[in-house]
Amino acid sequence: MKKVIVILLSAFIPLTATACESGNSTTAQESESSIVASTEDLSQYEIIEENGSLTLKITEFTDNGFKAIKNSPDSREDEYTVICSEKDKKNICVEDRVDISFEKLYKADENSFVVIPTKNAFVIYEPVDKPVIYLYPEEKTEVSVELDFNGTLMATYPEYNNGWQVTAMPDGTLFDKDGNEYSYIFWDGISSIEYDFSKGFCVKGEDTTEFLRESLKKLGLTPREYNEFIVYWLPLMQSNKYNVISFQTDRYTDNAVLNVTPSPDTVIRVYMAYYGSDEYVDIPPQELSAPERDGFTLIEWGGSEVRK
Repeated sequence: MKKVIVILLSAFIPLTATACESGNSTTAQESESSIVASTEDLSQYEIIEENGSLTLKITEFTDNGFKAIKNSPDSREDEYTVICSEKDKKNICVEDRVDISFEKLYKADENSFVVIPTKNAFVIYEPVDKPVIYLYPEEKTEVSVELDFNGTLMATYPEYNNGWQVTAMPDGTLFDKDGNEYSYIFWDGISSIEYDFSKGFCVKGEDTTEFLRESLKKLGLTPREYNEFIVYWLPLMQSNKYNVISFQTDRYTDNAVLNVTPSPDTVIRVYMAYYGSDEYVDIPPQELSAPERDGFTLIEWGGSEVRK
């Protein structure tokens, strides 16, 4: 009997951002007149687009906004100057990737642009870190995996080319068409997703290893799989006084849909969202469980450190 099991919990809510320690260095009292003056100075530049949107990565803050680069590897030489108020800047940080709706986009020179955003124009992207996909067929099998991701892919290995085409062995070893060997399929990206922390766990940083080991066992991961999870996430979590952790489900899987051929008999997708806290957070606990693996099995794990 086919089982498609998602071991992650919860619902997304509309994204809101909070201020970060690496925020801007501009003065706290920026006047609206300084913004107006800046826009008047743009008359020398050509307007190349109106009422559009961009996804940018913030590189530095300026007196009247911030500088950014386009969020794609082939456009990193292009620099964008975004003109906005101090109020707009207070919830964004250097290195944030943001969607910007704009009124006007100016071309200053060959690789330099100026953006006048609309009000409430910024949507901040959170990282979706290192989801890895293991495939365990019952016999040597040609497998196609397609990812329908509500976000932007940043890195994939093997390279994602309208999907992954691999030969999967029963022990989980994968081969591409050129005979290159892989332990799993890797991808990561950014998405405007916020996770549900209505249930979860608050764990001391020093107790993170044992918590993850026991929780991931309950969620159906083998020692090989949960040890690889811990090796990746522990360095990011152990120095926090507390980690508030919630294993997500529907909203993650709804925003990162896997289409696999042939269809696995058992699917277990484990996705952790967490944030560090200096104080204990009282949170109702989640119940963690997993099915037994039966037939062709797909396992995935990944996570996000979210801003709180």
